[in-house]
Amino acid sequence: MFRITICGRAPGLPAVRSRMRGVAGQPPARRIAIFGKLVMLGCLSLPVAAQAGPCEDGFKVAGNALSGPRFTATLTVSDLTPDSAVNQMRVLAPSEKLDVLTMDAVNGNMLMELPQSTTHRAIPFVFTATREGSGSRVELLAKFNKGSIVGEKAYRRDMCALLSRLRGGKAGIAVAKAPVAPSQPVKFDALALSQRLAAEARDKPAAIPLRYADKSFTISGKFDYAIQDGAEYRVAFDIPDPGKLLFTPGPGAAQFKVDIHCMMAKDQTAYALSLQKGERIRLTGKFLEYRHSRTTLYLDACRSEKS
Repeated sequence: MFRITICGRAPGLPAVRSRMRGVAGQPPARRIAIFGKLVMLGCLSLPVAAQAGPCEDGFKVAGNALSGPRFTATLTVSDLTPDSAVNQMRVLAPSEKLDVLTMDAVNGNMLMELPQSTTHRAIPFVFTATREGSGSRVELLAKFNKGSIVGEKAYRRDMCALLSRLRGGKAGIAVAKAPVAPSQPVKFDALALSQRLAAEARDKPAAIPLRYADKSFTISGKFDYAIQDGAEYRVAFDIPDPGKLLFTPGPGAAQFKVDIHCMMAKDQTAYALSLQKGERIRLTGKFLEYRHSRTTLYLDACRSEKS
């Protein structure tokens, strides 16, 4: 929606009088005529401003940097069911770099996450959809970590823009049924991934399987050992203990490591058995599981980039 400005005397402002000064060297009447043309031209050339809209107007901010900010965007969409809303969001989320951790389409709720980066920790987004008349009221809640300082304006714009992409009726059903493109393997250095997982395991280990389910990784690092595990061979990366690193983790960092093991594909047995301790390797595999009791990440169907 857009706000259209009508040119003329604004309420509360005095009328323009002939004695005004605005265009030097012209008689008073001429000044008025020229001023009028300038006003009209100015009105025609000004960009049309977008209205805030119901989502932006109702945007809520709670908390603070100490407790952790909370941003909430809401919108009502006609002819939309909670089931359709959740499934549409499942399709739309990847385009916004959001990972879907859990979803319950029947009850209209979903947990998404903006992955951790060099500038911020992982940011959870809770999406809910509830019946309201012939449509649904959708809500997107962003929950930031304690100590976060974030700009409200950008999140208001982006969160409301995402909700505005939801559609009711047949158009929404078509979006909800659209396939989600498979993600490409995420590239990591073994030590960097271990330290990242250790920080996540310290804060919320139960979220790790949700965060990485269905994700593939390409991991580079040093080979430690290979061992038979059932009918397959398992390759372990050499991850040093934090205390043995050149730069030891600070007091606020996790003081333990997360090992990374790859269950090799069956046609990779010869390759796995040929590796020497300390050899540089690069393996691509899919998340299998995280065992907190062993602080170990397991990948499945791993293959060498060289094979």
